[in-house]
Amino acid sequence: GELARGLIGSAIATSTILGVPLGHNSSYAEGSAFAPPRIREAINWHRSTNSITEEGKNLKDPRVITDVGDVPIQDIRDCGVKDERLMKFVSDSVKIVMDQVYI
Repeated sequence: GELARGLIGSAIATSTILGVPLGHNSSYAEGSAFAPPRIREAINWHRSTNSITEEGKNLKDPRVITDVGDVPIQDIRDCGVKDERLMKFVSDSVKIVMDQVYI
């Protein structure tokens, strides 16, 4: 955000996490809806793991990876939004993330 821009200047993160906790169409289990927080947990941020990649990039550096949060899937569905419109919202969210500078 703006604070980071002021501190380190404008830069584009090489990777961005946008969670899409979607599992309502699963025929058996909705486990995929829990993936975004589990991915963040795995990347983030265990003290016992090394946050430096093989290429020497530090995953804790916001210029390398930025987390922009989750699309509020369940809140949108609770408002009665149909799946087709929900998928358009997700697609539009991805486009916005890809077009933005977050740092």
